Amino acid sequence: MDLLPLLFAAPNPGGDGVRPGDAATWQALGSRLGLEGLVAALAGAGLLAVTPEQRVQADQPRLAAEMEQGWIRACAEEALAALQQAGIAAVPLKGPLLAARIYPRPLVRRSTDVDVLVAPAQLDAALAVLAQLDYRLADSAETAHHLRHHHHVILHRSASPPLELHWAALHALGTHIETADLLQDGAVEPHAELVYLAAHAASHDFERPLWLIDLAAFARAHPQLQPARLDAIAQRWHLARAWRQAQQQLVALLGPAALPWPVPALDWQDALVARGQDAYMRLPRKTARRFAVHVACLVGRCDNPWRAGWLGQFAALRAVGDLAERRGLPVPRGWPPLPPFPPALGKRQP
Repeated sequence: MDLLPLLFAAPNPGGDGVRPGDAATWQALGSRLGLEGLVAALAGAGLLAVTPEQRVQADQPRLAAEMEQGWIRACAEEALAALQQAGIAAVPLKGPLLAARIYPRPLVRRSTDVDVLVAPAQLDAALAVLAQLDYRLADSAETAHHLRHHHHVILHRSASPPLELHWAALHALGTHIETADLLQDGAVEPHAELVYLAAHAASHDFERPLWLIDLAAFARAHPQLQPARLDAIAQRWHLARAWRQAQQQLVALLGPAALPWPVPALDWQDALVARGQDAYMRLPRKTARRFAVHVACLVGRCDNPWRAGWLGQFAALRAVGDLAERRGLPVPRGWPPLPPFPPALGKRQP
């Protein structure tokens, strides 16, 4: 139950400045976060008094979430087993299998899709194996877009969650995390995995508080983590600033006990990005202003000006191309006219 006192101490766990004080508020908070079962877990730990009626009411969404996540977890296990049986080294990223490892049993951490990581050289073979399970790629235009600008393709199957097949863990923030960077003896190395999870959350502007809670849960499930090694991996991957800001955002959300090591203080750039982050969360979705703030925050999370400048150029050119396509205007083949991602100069495996 180590996560529960952490959430109880949280100054702002729901983003509304109110610390939950009753079963109904805790249940609503869990649903907003995507972390069902808070009421049952707190009651079981003797931290929240509930009536039998409240317990039954709170258990309904938890049981529904358990069934839903059980099916998503089964789909992930099926895909991984098929790939491994075909001799393809595949590991899960994020999702229900991670949640099962790091969260206490009464808590159900919701996931909506399956993420699987393979080596780039085995991408085609992996697609062929998954096709035998009736997984199909998204339409050709979307797949072409993902192949050029992303680090995964999306596959669909009837009555199943989407499956994202990664050939790299992350391509964002002006750098990338390759498959080999994450693995040690065929499994995901915990230090590398935590830095990856933080970078993934940073690349999405920490839009879901649950991504930050994941970091706290992961740290508590892996007491062997060494802060110096985490910092070294982030620096080698050119993600030192993103890693630092992820820790700062986590402490701002859940308080100083969120991590078992001291978190670096904000410098002037971190403070500017934090203000931009607050503005981003308040702005309405799908607006030019929100997109501009998003790009500014991403640039502020890059480790050096060259990468930040590249990221700003690429985002602006890509936005122009997307706008032209939506308005039916011709877009040159291969747009935007920049390499998909800058070379990772000096990047070494941890």
